[in-house]
Parts: sequence; C-alpha cells; structure tokens
Amino acid sequence: MIISDITPEYVRTDEAAARCSVTAKTIRSWVDNRILPAFKPTKRTILIRVSDLDKAMARFRVGS
Repeated sequence: MIISDITPEYVRTDEAAARCSVTAKTIRSWVDNRILPAFKPTKRTILIRVSDLDKAMARFRVGS
C-alpha cells in the first residue's frame, strides 16, 4: 500500500478550507463557534475530522 493512497482521517485548517472553498479564517471561526468539531492537540494546531467536514459541507452546501 502506498501512503499517498490513504485518505487522512484528520486535516488541518488550510486543507479543510481548500476542500470547502472558504478561507482558513472561516474554518477557525466555525471551530470557535462550535459549528465544526475539531481536535486541538496543541494550542496552535487545529485538526478537523474529514467526516465532520463532509457533514458540514452537506449541511451548509459550501462550495457549490
């Protein structure tokens, strides 16, 4: 199995923003306002579960 073939379980704010066609600031705002659940392993790192991001995209129809 090639590592690049594995879909990541979590993405950082910049990749989440790219997937949703919004800015990283918007993603951070959603996390801060508890619209989008996230995991913060350190003070400066925000990780978003891909499945939660997909649910938010479907709910808000972002990027269509």
